[in-house]
Order: sequence, then structure tokens, then C-alpha cells
Amino acid sequence: MIAAPPASPTLPADEPREDRARWLPWVGALGSLLLTLCWLGRPQLWTDEAATISASTRSLPQLFALVGNIDGVHALFYLLLWGWVHLTGVSEVAVRLPAALAAATAVGVAAEYLRRRLGPVQAGCGAALMFFLPRVLWSGTEARSYSLILLCAVLSGIALARWMRTGRGLLAYGVAALFSLGFSVLTATLIFTHLLIVLLYRPRRVLPFLGTCGVLGLCCLPLVLLSTSQQDQVSWIPTDPETVWHGVVVE
Repeated sequence: MIAAPPASPTLPADEPREDRARWLPWVGALGSLLLTLCWLGRPQLWTDEAATISASTRSLPQLFALVGNIDGVHALFYLLLWGWVHLTGVSEVAVRLPAALAAATAVGVAAEYLRRRLGPVQAGCGAALMFFLPRVLWSGTEARSYSLILLCAVLSGIALARWMRTGRGLLAYGVAALFSLGFSVLTATLIFTHLLIVLLYRPRRVLPFLGTCGVLGLCCLPLVLLSTSQQDQVSWIPTDPETVWHGVVVE
């Protein structure tokens, strides 16, 4: 009787290498956070950030009255910042820190997904590419909702990919998409892009996705109606095709 050959032992270096790979996405997130932290105290708060402080330092009844008249599109963000500034104060660093944390988390989550699906090299490249994008760095230094929208977009994209691959995760997608719409109704364009992806790659699953979109639309309908009633507050923004093209495509 011939004995089976012994299994090849695992190389001792494999586990440390795998451990290092697990930490790689979060090294990228930490690098992104440190980079944005360098700029949180400067420059001084500008007009939109001053509006954030003005809204988030009011009492809750005053805040609800404010968003009922202007800035209804930012109601969810102002409500989150209301709790934050009552704990931390309203210095430049304090009010910008949530944006820095959200941007760093978005980088880390995206890189972790790449590590699991593609490998550590792709995760490292993805993290570096993402946190060196000017708009990502900028969003992490603004006391506005941009980096929170970015984080929700990353989470919804990952949940969508998981659902398309395994059939699970549509509820997680709906929650992430709902928060992204709560921070900005303009992220409906991202959800439309997701719909096109489902139509192209998983056409048999389009009905459940359309159902999710319908629920999202119903949930956000009050915010859309409120925002539409307040559109005069941005009537000063130019709407000519050249300016719109430059703002959407170039910037």
C-alpha cells in the first residue's frame, strides 16, 4: 500500500503577507484622513460652510423652520451636524472633521472591496487613485455633505455589485441609496446609472430593482416637493448650456 504524499506545508511567510494585505485598504484610508487633516484648519470657513454652522447651531424647532423655508435639500445633513457641533463646537477643524472621516471611510471601504474581489495590488492602486483625486480631497475638507454623498455612493455601488453577483444585498442597496438621496436628490442620476447596469448585465432582475427604485422615489417625494418649492433660492445660478456643461463635465 502506497502512502499518500504529505500535504505541502504552508510557507511561514504566507500568513504575514496575508495579514499585511488585510491592512492595506485601511492604510489607504488612514493616509487619506491624515492628508485631509493637514488642511482642516485652513482656509477659513467660506459662505456655504458658514451656512452649515448657522443652521446646525440653532435649536431644533428653529432648524426645522429654516429647512421649511430654505435649504430643505440639506435638512438631513444639517440634522446630523446639529448633534455633532453640540458635542464638539464650531471651530474649523471640528465642523470639517465629519467630512474628513467620511472621505477616509469611503476610500477604505472601496479599497477593501477591491482587495476581496481583485487582490491587494489592485486595492492599493485603487486607494491611492481615489484619495489623490482632487474632488475627493476637497470633499474631505468641506463642512458640507459632499463626502457623505461619496460614502453613500461607494456603499450603494458595492451593495449593487453584491446583489447582482449573489442575489443578496438589495435591502442594503436601498438603505445606502436612500441616504444618498437624503443628502442630495441629484444622486438620482447615480441610481439611474445603476438601473442601466442592471438592464445590461442582469436583465432578469430588473423588476426587483425597479421596485426598489419605486420605494426610494416614494420615500424621497416629500423632499423633492420641498426642494422644488425652494428653487428660487438658486435662481442666481446661470443655466445657459455653456455654464452647465462646464460645471457638470469640466468641474
